Amino acid sequence: MSRDPNRQGADEMEMVNSTETAERRNRASTEGSITTTRRRFVSGLTSLFAASSFSLTVGDKTGAQVTEGDDGTTQRLTSPDGTVEVSVDVADGVPSYSVAYRGTTVVDDAGVGFEFQNQPDFGEEVTVTGSERSETDETWTPVWDQYDEIRERYEELRLGLAESGADGRALTVEVRAFDDGVGFRYVFPEEGGFGDFVVSAERTEFAFADDYTAWWIPNDFNSYEYAYDETPLSEIGSKSFSGGAHTPITMQADDDLYLSVHEADLVDYAAMAVEPTSAGETTFESTLAPLPDGTKVSASAPHRTPWRTIQLGERPGDLVESNLIVNLNEDYDPAEFPQGVDWIEPQKFIGVWWLMITGRADWEYRGMQTGNHGAQTGRVKQYMDFASEHDIPGVLVEGWNKGWSSYPAGGGGAFDFTEPYPDFDLQEVTSYGPSLDPPTQMTMHNETAGGFRNYESQLDEAYPLYDDIGIRTIKTGYVNDDGNLAGEGHNHHNQVLVNHHHLVARTAAANHQMLEVHEPIHPTGRRRSYPNLMTREGVYG
Repeated sequence: MSRDPNRQGADEMEMVNSTETAERRNRASTEGSITTTRRRFVSGLTSLFAASSFSLTVGDKTGAQVTEGDDGTTQRLTSPDGTVEVSVDVADGVPSYSVAYRGTTVVDDAGVGFEFQNQPDFGEEVTVTGSERSETDETWTPVWDQYDEIRERYEELRLGLAESGADGRALTVEVRAFDDGVGFRYVFPEEGGFGDFVVSAERTEFAFADDYTAWWIPNDFNSYEYAYDETPLSEIGSKSFSGGAHTPITMQADDDLYLSVHEADLVDYAAMAVEPTSAGETTFESTLAPLPDGTKVSASAPHRTPWRTIQLGERPGDLVESNLIVNLNEDYDPAEFPQGVDWIEPQKFIGVWWLMITGRADWEYRGMQTGNHGAQTGRVKQYMDFASEHDIPGVLVEGWNKGWSSYPAGGGGAFDFTEPYPDFDLQEVTSYGPSLDPPTQMTMHNETAGGFRNYESQLDEAYPLYDDIGIRTIKTGYVNDDGNLAGEGHNHHNQVLVNHHHLVARTAAANHQMLEVHEPIHPTGRRRSYPNLMTREGVYG
């Protein structure tokens, strides 16, 4: 939710109509009276600090060093139809890459490397230890998408790099060339010598071949809600108050050549933006959302970064229609969806929230004789009548739960995600919607005000309760303009918050819930792995 009338409410979300049995309703009614004490000591102990402690699992094949095959210092990879060519050059001991589209170079001699807090930088005096090549041409069926089927077709190069000397560390660069662009990422092998490491900077360059026209927003790691600027690349550094741009950053290189830089499969890593290497330059470098201590990523080998992506096309629509980002994510794991995925289907909702935005009602309940609380049982049932009359499957209810006294200045520490205010009957509302013809349902609202620790401590109790009372959709929110989430100095897009959103998506998948995320991290195709991630409400509108 938002306090700014210019920030639009959610208008697209997934919802499935269902009618619960009397047995489940009775059980849900009992569970709906969970006490705060029980919640904090039974559920909270299992969830607290889950996002901070999460660690990405890297498969054996991905995490193995590359020590065999062609060890030439210059390697080229071409997409299946020959449209895209990637070159990786380590001839002088400093790795770099170039990208061409239909014979035109778009990224030229761009460097790669890392800086660490607890060990030397990586990126100089490097040799090639071997390479592996493969090709993939498959078609997969998304749970939901603009396409019924998606073709995944690319050529892949896995290039082993190692520092000179017997004790040099080893890194793998994985490159995939699609007919509509390129994805590459770094893998820290299990036996690569990195061990436990802390990244202070990722030095991935995007050395654009000319001063392209660019569409961009500033890289504020607490928000994407800015109007887009159109400038030459060389002017971004001076015109951005933060010095750079969020991704995706989209460019026009020629009348029939467009490109966009972004990332794919973001998990257990900081979100990436880009900044010019110096004022007025067209070479940009990755910059990562910082942790409270200023470092960027804390991890242990084996580990891998998200894919760095460069989408290419002859017209802007080619970038929109591309499946490159989603293709660089893994398929969903059926074990994480114990109730299957048939319940996932995008639909719409209306909501009790505009009254509060316009000042005609309040999110917080202040007493039966005081104020005008928005989320009252009778009012929500009226909204459900309207939704049913117009065949709208859901009604979002903001302000239903206790704790709004801690919004926004209190950081969300008082929010209780199972206890309703006295004038809102959760059982009555969730029973009423499905009884209508056609039926509708309550879309749950979980505003955190940035108090993600408090939210994590309640997930294991709240989400099963929502499942039991027939709720299938949740809108989460992280309104916190000062960038001090959980009172610990976290911004919205760093590694801990990225892992928090992963934890929420995984918990929702296990409990029959679809998510609409407000103040999100940027989408990187993770809906392939978690198709219950329906939409992200995070741009200015």
